[in-house]
Amino acid sequence: MVSTKEKLMAVFGYLIPIFFPIPLLSIVAIQVYYLLFRGESIFFDEHARENVNFQISYQIYLFSLFGIGYIFSKLAPILPEASIPFNVIVLFGAFGLIIFAGLFWFITMIIAIIRAVLGKRFRFPLTIRFIK
Repeated sequence: MVSTKEKLMAVFGYLIPIFFPIPLLSIVAIQVYYLLFRGESIFFDEHARENVNFQISYQIYLFSLFGIGYIFSKLAPILPEASIPFNVIVLFGAFGLIIFAGLFWFITMIIAIIRAVLGKRFRFPLTIRFIK
């Protein structure tokens, strides 16, 4: 049985990146929170590790999308005039993927909070497991 304290600790860990969505700073904040309370309960440790891994993975994916958009924006002047519609499509596609990634992040964070409140384990999809 998971206590209310453990549930609240896990939920607060998920709320940190929602209220402080600054890239890289949210990872540091969650990591510090995890290191401060590590070992207090197995439930908290599982949720905190998943949260840290998801935030790191999400930031990697997001920076990759920004990098792709930047590369295509620099290629636009080099390519011939006939490829301008292609460049516009690619740039809007990258922008759309960034918006989709943000919505995906927010929705999965809400699902993780709900699972933590219910006292159940949650594994984020598309996450690289850096911390085991």
